Amino acid sequence: MSHRFRKIKNLLLFIPMLFIYSVFVILPRKTALCIASDVAKLLYPLLKKEKRIAFDNLAVIEPDPLKRRLIVRKLFVNIAKNLVDMMRLWWLRRDKLFSVVDVEGEEEIRKLYNRGKGVLLITTHQGAFEYIPAYLAAKGYKLVVVGRRLYDPRLDRMLVSMRRSWGTVNLATDKEPEKLSRFLSSGYLVGLLVDLNLRSVKNEKSILFGREVLSPKGPVLLALRSSSPVVPLAIRRTRDDRFKITVLPGFYLLRSGNLDEDVRAGLLLFNRCVESLIMLAVDEWPWTHPRFL
Repeated sequence: MSHRFRKIKNLLLFIPMLFIYSVFVILPRKTALCIASDVAKLLYPLLKKEKRIAFDNLAVIEPDPLKRRLIVRKLFVNIAKNLVDMMRLWWLRRDKLFSVVDVEGEEEIRKLYNRGKGVLLITTHQGAFEYIPAYLAAKGYKLVVVGRRLYDPRLDRMLVSMRRSWGTVNLATDKEPEKLSRFLSSGYLVGLLVDLNLRSVKNEKSILFGREVLSPKGPVLLALRSSSPVVPLAIRRTRDDRFKITVLPGFYLLRSGNLDEDVRAGLLLFNRCVESLIMLAVDEWPWTHPRFL
């Protein structure tokens, strides 16, 4: 695909996306979420490939086909609602943010953060995950968010601007890892998504839910080289369309002197954390991603 054709294609996608974004931002939240839910239900019969991938992937935790179908159906509704809430995050007032987010275990982050040596936060692409850095930054933590660049520079600039509006530092995954180490040594929280294998990062084979997967090795290397504590956390939607952030106990990766073995052990430990986080809300994690080998 030529560069010019790609630019035209991205523009044709960006214009309707900008319109949809504007509509969902203007509408009252309850109305916007109702529309998102209805649209997801209407599109559900058409998303055959995505449904099949999700249905097959869910077999790692749910053998019953009927229960899997119910999870997949609810998954698409939750994805739509979470996308809408993340669209609205840029314009959300701080008091409104605090009114819809509850946190379980924040004292674990505060305890390690107050030591002033940095904390590595690992999380997943489940729920309205952009609310996690927004909430922590609004609470006064120094925070760096690491993420891949979006395919369209205009969308990427919007996302980065939204994150910065809450007070977070944004770094792309292709930035030098030395920058992350410097932020950790300066006492920052560094947030990383560690649950999916993406082409833009280096991956290594590991195990997730008993199945072979490719997992990003960068976060493990960062934890090993910085000796910073690691804290897993995730966000999920509650029945009343509020959010709950759950923070799991922090830990340190052990260093044996054999880097390859330490990376493999670290990947397994990170994936155990990912499993625990996914099980908090199995109908909000992107099972549509071709995760398993």
